Amino acid sequence: MFGSTSKIVPTWENNKTTEPGDTLCEKGPEDSITAIRFSNSPNLETDSQFISCSSWDETVKIWEISSPFGKSVNSSLKGSTSMDASVLSHCWSPDNTVLFGACVDSQVKMWDIGKDSIQQVGVHDSCVKDICFCEKNNLIISTGWDGHMKFWDLRSSTPVFDISVEPAKIWSFSYCYPLMVGLLSDNTIFVFDIDKITKKAVTCPDKISESPLKYQNRCVEVFPDAKGYIVSSIAGRCGVVNIDFNNLDATSNSDFKFKCHRVNSNNNDAYAVHQISFNKKYSTFATCGGDGNYFIWDKKNKKRLKTTRGCDAPITACKMNDNASMVAYSFGYDWSKGYNTSTPPPVGLFIHPTTENEIKG
Repeated sequence: MFGSTSKIVPTWENNKTTEPGDTLCEKGPEDSITAIRFSNSPNLETDSQFISCSSWDETVKIWEISSPFGKSVNSSLKGSTSMDASVLSHCWSPDNTVLFGACVDSQVKMWDIGKDSIQQVGVHDSCVKDICFCEKNNLIISTGWDGHMKFWDLRSSTPVFDISVEPAKIWSFSYCYPLMVGLLSDNTIFVFDIDKITKKAVTCPDKISESPLKYQNRCVEVFPDAKGYIVSSIAGRCGVVNIDFNNLDATSNSDFKFKCHRVNSNNNDAYAVHQISFNKKYSTFATCGGDGNYFIWDKKNKKRLKTTRGCDAPITACKMNDNASMVAYSFGYDWSKGYNTSTPPPVGLFIHPTTENEIKG
């Protein structure tokens, strides 16, 4: 995973590597960003949103942003806290009053933004990798490198459900009701219907299958309609897998794999695809990678909608907001050159205001 080679990482002093009009979120983290999240908003066409990021420097930061479609974004830092351990992921509560963090000290932590207080709400036996809020059941779901998926009710320090896939680690996890998908360290993928867990206490996955990708997998992301998922690898590839809960053993003709974050005319220089992010409006998605690019794709028509020009710094995280008016991305070090890299890249969180032809398939 990521993390800088020293405590001090160069700050971003210009935006020469980004597109004109992209906004740098000032006073960002000092180490690589692990996750970017947009707050929940009742009316994304008119209301301001908040954007947050978690980092290896142990912080979670929040900016208020506003952006009419296709116009420049305004951002203002509104809050910052330390969780006293590197934060690998985080999520908002439905009412935007609380942020939950997945921390490398094995703890699930809650930041009450109004009170500016940190509280432990759960614990694993190893690093907590991913976290999400299940609004339908009012539960927090956390997954970790201990091979456990735990469901937390804030009224109790004991998990409501604790599902183990040991000895594998859960590298990446994604949820969109009712579909839960986990990517394991042995390159297998588990699929759950969350209703079977919460209503019937089922602890065995509905399906476990081999990844469609050959090399080490990096990220998994569920479709916004919960009818499938996309998985990425370190070899500059993504795999699209459709899910039918009525026939989980069926293979869909719509499944496919494609090359993405590769450089040169023969596509021989492959880079890890670090993250994937969908928007709910068009169900198009973004990928970001170690080649310093993020792209936007239309899976239905198997088409790339947006190409960036790339830069010398890897993009460690990306996120589209629900109505696809913005895509956020972060530059930082992704450990691809090992511990002894002499010049770690600067860290920067940027927001790109999209145009319709970039995001509509």
